[in-house]
Amino acid sequence: MISEEKINKAISTNEKVFLENLRTIMQIPSVKGSSEKDAPFGKGPKKALETIVPIIEKCGFKAKIVNNAMVYAQWGDDDENYIGIIDHLDVVPVGDKWKFNPWDLSVENGRLYGRGILDNKGPALATLWAMKMLKDLGYKPKKTIRLVFGSDEESGSNDVPLYLKKEKPPIFGWTADCKYPVVYGERGIVNYSIFTPISDGSLNQVKNLQGDMAKDHVPDELSVEIKNRRIESHGIRVPSNAPERDRKIVCVRMNYSLI
Repeated sequence: MISEEKINKAISTNEKVFLENLRTIMQIPSVKGSSEKDAPFGKGPKKALETIVPIIEKCGFKAKIVNNAMVYAQWGDDDENYIGIIDHLDVVPVGDKWKFNPWDLSVENGRLYGRGILDNKGPALATLWAMKMLKDLGYKPKKTIRLVFGSDEESGSNDVPLYLKKEKPPIFGWTADCKYPVVYGERGIVNYSIFTPISDGSLNQVKNLQGDMAKDHVPDELSVEIKNRRIESHGIRVPSNAPERDRKIVCVRMNYSLI
């Protein structure tokens, strides 16, 4: 049994280096881009995978990039019967109205800010450091532990099939990419396309629908022209799997167009 005192001391000892390495990963704009040779999800996600390899190795673990899609940190020698911890280093686009530089690690009042600090670079690096500290404190797991970092979770997890082409799946797994503290399951995702015929010509009254459209979130800014009248809606950007969190519409403005 490792005492709480020893764990707290290890956290204090590792905090500076942990934050330095977290900043290095945070500074990579790992948003999905155009597929290229050896970079199926774009340059940014691939760079994140490559950048974390020496960090993993300095923590004392085996590191390997699999099919240019995922990278793992392995604690143990069994490549087939392992416990999987699945995180990811890709992020959604930054949007605008940031108080801090989204491609950096910022600290204010004890809180960390930056794109991916919560989803999922922060938890991913924290998991790696938890493994490192336990290893340094002499803990020896009964089964091999493999921390796997993905590069396409935000766009459909197409990195997983590429990983499974080369590697065995874990015998059990969980992720730090969700509500506290960890999860082992995920709600299903279904995408619908709904078509409604409008034959009376009224659709011609609607023009220039604009907003930050993406499958992963409810936009915080929308505008549309209806009968030459411009309508703007300003709300709170939230994940598409939790639209109820956007409970407050900040402002709705209606202006007559000059057109």
